[in-house]
Amino acid sequence: MIRTLTDEDRMIAEVAGELFEGHPRIPKDDEPRARYDTATWRPAADVGLASLGMPAEVDGIEGFAALGEVLIGAGRALSPLPILGSVVTVQQLIALAVRDEQRVGLLTDLVSGVSIGTLVAGHRGNAVRVEGPADQPRLRGSVDAVLDAASADLVLVTAAGPAGVVLYRVEPRDAGFTAKRTRSVDLTREYTRVELDDCPAQPVSTEDLDAALRRVEDLATVARACEQLGAARRCLEMTTQYVAERIQFGRPLGSFQAVKHQCADLAVAIDDAESAVVHAVWAADSSPEGLPLAAAMAGAVCSRVAYRAADTAVHLHGGIGFTWEHPAHLYFRRAVTDTAVYGDEAHFQERFLDASGVRLQLDDAVPSPHRSSQEQGVTP
Repeated sequence: MIRTLTDEDRMIAEVAGELFEGHPRIPKDDEPRARYDTATWRPAADVGLASLGMPAEVDGIEGFAALGEVLIGAGRALSPLPILGSVVTVQQLIALAVRDEQRVGLLTDLVSGVSIGTLVAGHRGNAVRVEGPADQPRLRGSVDAVLDAASADLVLVTAAGPAGVVLYRVEPRDAGFTAKRTRSVDLTREYTRVELDDCPAQPVSTEDLDAALRRVEDLATVARACEQLGAARRCLEMTTQYVAERIQFGRPLGSFQAVKHQCADLAVAIDDAESAVVHAVWAADSSPEGLPLAAAMAGAVCSRVAYRAADTAVHLHGGIGFTWEHPAHLYFRRAVTDTAVYGDEAHFQERFLDASGVRLQLDDAVPSPHRSSQEQGVTP
């Protein structure tokens, strides 16, 4: 159950780390705007970021190990690049579900960095309806908290119909498609509200789409867990460095037992998160049947640890930790938003029990303090 990194994996992670240098960048305000320049994605794809986890038929780098290492680096830097939304969610869904030549055609532009993809999960809660004849479908509805939709060239939409969930492709330049960046607590991801108003759509030929969506949901959970591990590590590093240098009452702040214990406890919690991530990355590559359990476990542990690490960083930095100019608040914002949008610890515990075959009775279920389990986990 130990992931194995090749020399190529390590090289890609090292090069990606160089791309992430200088992040996180503190924005001048919290207005909704583009979090990255789409022109910066092409060189990132050129060094292999968009080919991670992809099949060899599109010159991809198979396996999740290298992608996991890159995601840890991305989380450490709170990188705004569309790795989670495009590489993990859209590309994996295409690789798993789309048929033959259409699959290769869609993936080629994504892997090369020519296109950025986004997935609008309209099948959840029947948020998107299919209207019109089967040969000329039109979509109507809206979905919130969609990653990178305002920057995407390739827009895929799932919608539930009489025959089940169907995958559609829509043109982002169509008058019936609107993607509006929305204000978010997280200032490092680009969230959008997508509205489809009598939008023409092209059905995409798929195979076993429901199973592919479930696997992509698990892979996206593992990807966020990797990011959360990287963010937690960085929070601990910033905090221990600060308390070692900050002098209070004539001695380093870190010499006080209460501060030592908080840092030590956080280090132990991060070790737990790392164990969960290592197992989940291994399962993504080597144990398809064990992935739902491993992903849920990693989601529960890492969402809790990321929040705890960011909260500890803000508090132990004292007054400076609450200022706009210090990056601590960006890590806290990311942790809070991930929990609200994708699910908190209780949500992933319920997913773990479900994957284990244990069905919670309504009276025994632990309610989420944020959103119901049906509402959480918006991607895919």
